[in-house]
Amino acid sequence: MKKMLKYSMKSVVKFSVVAAFICFYSCKSEKKSDYSTAKNKSEKLIKFNNVAIDSIQLDSINTSYVGEIYIKDNSLYFLDSRFCFLHEFKKDGSIVHSYIGQGSGKNELPVKNVTFFSFLPSGGSFFMGTGYDCYIFNEKYERINDYAINWRPTHTYEELLDKPDPSIPEMYSLVYGGKVRAYGDDLIFPIVSQHRAYNPTMKTYAAEARIFASMSLKNGYIKDIYGGFPPFFSKNFDFMVFGFPIFDIDQKNNYKVSFGADSLIYDIDDNMNVKKSFGFKGRNMKTEFKNTSDMELFNSNYHEQSKLNGHYTFLEFFENKDLLFRGYSKGIGEASDGLQIYKDNALIADIDVPRGFRMSGIIDNEVYSNAFIDQSKNAIKVYKFKLTN
Repeated sequence: MKKMLKYSMKSVVKFSVVAAFICFYSCKSEKKSDYSTAKNKSEKLIKFNNVAIDSIQLDSINTSYVGEIYIKDNSLYFLDSRFCFLHEFKKDGSIVHSYIGQGSGKNELPVKNVTFFSFLPSGGSFFMGTGYDCYIFNEKYERINDYAINWRPTHTYEELLDKPDPSIPEMYSLVYGGKVRAYGDDLIFPIVSQHRAYNPTMKTYAAEARIFASMSLKNGYIKDIYGGFPPFFSKNFDFMVFGFPIFDIDQKNNYKVSFGADSLIYDIDDNMNVKKSFGFKGRNMKTEFKNTSDMELFNSNYHEQSKLNGHYTFLEFFENKDLLFRGYSKGIGEASDGLQIYKDNALIADIDVPRGFRMSGIIDNEVYSNAFIDQSKNAIKVYKFKLTN
């Protein structure tokens, strides 16, 4: 009797663990976004129509001239994605120090290219190479951890051809060209399925696909895939060519989410409940989108459509100022891009900015852009403008 009881208790414990595991990795993945309860709160309270845009040139450095600008503690950082150096500059463009670089030492990166980067809440840094290889550095730029992303595969590619399942992580990959966000112990990034049996060239994709993944910064384990597209995309199949989310996260894990082809911005809580929407279409945007039914042509079609049509390109939310910035390309033939500024859901500015403008951050009430690189002049320039009260 004791042996039977002991065996039964083991079975209960074992079943409970299995059930908890299944619940954690399947119930959580059902965090689909419900847009039906979202109320539109859009309003226009335009405070200014243009800004005086200035620029600074960064001090000369040894660089591949491929990279991006990031901001931390009122300093500018240029990440050279090929040479793997992280160069720190003062806000006037003068060089402070250069960190990391390619190599196998504890202060170096053993990669050929950096595809994703983020400063971390801990004060450290996250780097990803071209093969889902990830590296964590502390605040002293010492490498303290490395791993590969683990998508938790349980099926073969062939099995998923017969039965594609949009609720499992292995159906997806990162959206290259998107932006990752560090929140707590997790890294959040947009995802897309490029599987032959399930991808954005199919009309069912917008209704079923997940749009975000959370990865543990401790070990690279994909903890969850979640979220979903607004009904806008199910009704407008051709717009799915720009169906990738651009987003930011506040201190309470609430999301501000927009999409390349959708004029609305969605306020979503950490359980993916869509609380409200707001936003207006950018000025002079060409939106004659054309999706393709062939996944092999999807990427080339995306690049072609990017040149022809306008789309939203980035979103940055600054909780302490209650300001949200959303940039957009207008499309072929336009001399400038656009930048919208929202405060408490209201559009307070929609201004012209240089083509290719992306926002890196704010220092002392000034908005700083991404890197504008002129290799023929060995120059890296950053645009900036002062926020108008």
